[in-house]
Amino acid sequence: MKAIRPRRPLDDYRSTKPAGAEFWHVWTVHLPRRSITGTLVWGRVWRRHDGYRWLYAHLDTTTSELLRWAER
Repeated sequence: MKAIRPRRPLDDYRSTKPAGAEFWHVWTVHLPRRSITGTLVWGRVWRRHDGYRWLYAHLDTTTSELLRWAER
């Protein structure tokens, strides 16, 4: 006889966020990545996870622009 294990809803799996998902933090990118404005970035950049993918921005990006992208 096989033991029946209750299944967790899919929301439980999606609710876990990686470290740094709640805020913009400085990150070093070795391979060029596409930024929030569509340009390529590398070196020291801002990075944030939106629950689906990582977002990147140049370090010289203004705070207001980062906050605008964080709301999306």
